Amino acid sequence: MRNVLGITLAVAVVLLVNGNAFANTIAIREGGGTLTWDSVAYTMTDTNVDDSYIYSGGNPAGDGNYGTDTTLQTYVLTNGAVLQRVMLYGVKNLSTLLPATSGGQDLVIDNATLVVASKNSGTAQSLPLSVALVTEDWLGSTAGSNETAVTWNTTDGSTPWSPGPTSFDYTADVSGSVTADTTLTTGWGKQNGLDIKNIVEAWYDTGNTGLAMWLDPADASGFTNTTWSIVSSEDEAGNWNGQNSLAKRPALLIDYHYEGGAIPEPGTMLLVGSGALGLLGYLRRRKMN
Repeated sequence: MRNVLGITLAVAVVLLVNGNAFANTIAIREGGGTLTWDSVAYTMTDTNVDDSYIYSGGNPAGDGNYGTDTTLQTYVLTNGAVLQRVMLYGVKNLSTLLPATSGGQDLVIDNATLVVASKNSGTAQSLPLSVALVTEDWLGSTAGSNETAVTWNTTDGSTPWSPGPTSFDYTADVSGSVTADTTLTTGWGKQNGLDIKNIVEAWYDTGNTGLAMWLDPADASGFTNTTWSIVSSEDEAGNWNGQNSLAKRPALLIDYHYEGGAIPEPGTMLLVGSGALGLLGYLRRRKMN
């Protein structure tokens, strides 16, 4: 009994000093709904999401916007010239949905997963997918506003990417690739979970500027005309290829807790300790009697 009380007292003091809270999860998807991922059922928080893809080709080259498309695409086309499509994703109002501080305590990201659904046919294949923090703010001032403006050449339809030259550069405009050579499940509607914990942490540390996903031609030795497509947040809420497309939109799952804050006053810790010691003494006397 004495050992149990000692452990209980130690745990109580640690919790008081560190201010740890139980872990929570926030699940975000445009349109809300539900999601079952990794055998866990989530009720999704509905919010406006920015997602699009940008394309180095087209006419004029690099000026097309695809923010209203129901598909996000990334591909490597190497027939004489390298053309690319890069997916973009961001939740502008994330800090409102999940504040950086609460009750004087600081947010700690335990895990973060972006769940996306393939629009490709075929079986799983290993592709050189990179996922990284975008270092320039392309999200605009209002959630969901800039997905219909961003292009390969500009962040908002008029402001060039920098440090550029004058277009998106996936070696200069992104930072900290966290995923590469990922085996992607490419059957219709099959979902993939991408570990983006480091990126979400960076959104809080350096500014929320979204992420980019691409098949890097520098890493795609032997790949030609390789495409990976996923369901976008604009995919209609009705049936898509015999499936409910709302349930296949990109979903952001964040496990988190708050910790830190003010250290309790000595009087508070003394009160807790005295109470535990008093209980220990009472139990000891009762046993002797």
